[in-house]
Amino acid sequence: MNFTVSGARSLSAEKDFAMLKESKLVADAYKLITLDDSMVRFTVIFNKPVVYEAKEYQDPAQLVVILKEDKGALLHQTVYSVRTASYLRGASIGMLEEQLMGVEGIRVLKDDNGTFLIEVGYFTTELEAQTRFEELSRIYGKNLQLRIEKRNLNDIPEKINNNQ
Repeated sequence: MNFTVSGARSLSAEKDFAMLKESKLVADAYKLITLDDSMVRFTVIFNKPVVYEAKEYQDPAQLVVILKEDKGALLHQTVYSVRTASYLRGASIGMLEEQLMGVEGIRVLKDDNGTFLIEVGYFTTELEAQTRFEELSRIYGKNLQLRIEKRNLNDIPEKINNNQ
């Protein structure tokens, strides 16, 4: 679950990441880099499928997310991710994301090695992934090196080195 809060330079949620990770539903929580100093972004990774309800309150300003395990969710489904290689947290991943600013549905994710990638498409068939891959390759050419990663629905993406 990705959160983006514009017009904020800090959030109390950042200090609560350790507490979030104590939940039986949460595998990880981490801040995302952004090149906008008035935006805070973070991601919460779940170790089980969840359903959620979000509520926003004005006084005091807060966003409350209520989570429950989704016992009816598919656990073992193959998915195809169109994504970049893995990069250390920092300017490289921020600049890549900025390059993709006009692309809908992009996500910055942490891989299984603690480095970061940008996912530009997430599909249930290899044909859909290949179509998206080819479309973006025509648009960006050699300026953007993408890959297709096959993984299970609930798997953390693998680290892919930039030279593979």
